[in-house]
Amino acid sequence: MEEKRFISPLTDFGFKRIFGNKDILLAFLNDLFEGEVQFTDLVYSDKEIKGDSEEDKTVIYDIHCTTSSGEKIIVEMQNEFTLGFRDRMVYYIARDVAKQGEAGKGWNYGCLKAVYSIIFTNFELFDNNGPQESFQRHDVKLVDTTTSKPFTDKIRMVCLQIPLTIEEPLQSGTKIDTWMYNLKNMHSMQQLTNAEDMPIFKRLEQVAEYHQLSPEDREAYDISYKHYLDAYNLELSRKLRMEMALEQGLQQGIEQGLQQGREQGLQQGLEQGLQQGREQGLQQGLEQGLEQGLEQGLEQGRAEGEAKGERKKQLEIAANMKSYGIPNDQIVSMTGLSLEEIESL
Repeated sequence: MEEKRFISPLTDFGFKRIFGNKDILLAFLNDLFEGEVQFTDLVYSDKEIKGDSEEDKTVIYDIHCTTSSGEKIIVEMQNEFTLGFRDRMVYYIARDVAKQGEAGKGWNYGCLKAVYSIIFTNFELFDNNGPQESFQRHDVKLVDTTTSKPFTDKIRMVCLQIPLTIEEPLQSGTKIDTWMYNLKNMHSMQQLTNAEDMPIFKRLEQVAEYHQLSPEDREAYDISYKHYLDAYNLELSRKLRMEMALEQGLQQGIEQGLQQGREQGLQQGLEQGLQQGREQGLQQGLEQGLEQGLEQGLEQGRAEGEAKGERKKQLEIAANMKSYGIPNDQIVSMTGLSLEEIESL
């Protein structure tokens, strides 16, 4: 197995060693704001601002400094998403803005300097829909929504999402894409990408080389790296539990939905079957009734017709017999007609 050459900037030690180097941080900032602002020098704050909690210290690293022209710079690495994270971003940048104020009525707000917050997130903070390279970087400013013009240049937050780092910075990337690619992958690299065209990466290789650390710094880095792995594994375990819970919930939902669907389908099928049965039964009943009625009508018609024909024949015979002078009582016995019927002839 190939030995690791560089320390990881995703650790507290690695982040502060790399961006605690003035040359590296200045080069990074100028490439980040290329064409907008140019920083020539900066001074690091004497006091390191700790996280709000013990948990924060394992997942949040920050560096505070001031440029030669007075702008405040906050550079942070966020390894884990927490609730209220965006509000926390606003709080920290607003705190550095407010610290510039001076007590008394004579303070001039026109002396306010810009505060820049550069935040690396080792997770996806924004909902991204589109090409990956379009959403690695998000710039947050105060903007007049009516005119879409900047309201002030005193507050600016730049979020760089590490998971969305493009994979081929040399082919289509910008300078900051190359920075992000190297920072994300340097722990497993033997040589930084594009070091010949961007000499600052040679300096970064020197600063980040593990075997160039003093024994004390190596020990500090190893501890820091262990803390990072512990936090990473804890977060990974939490995500796996959430995914398992989601999968179980989804499976249970499918099973319950299937059962309910079966029950509802059975009920609907029963109702539809009854309705169709009624309709078909009625139709068949009408057809059978019509057929039976027709047959009975024909039969009855034949019988009645035959009866009428027979009676008519008997009446004709009786009339003939009567014309021959045969007595009525004999005609009754011979034809089966009544005496009244014979007398009426």
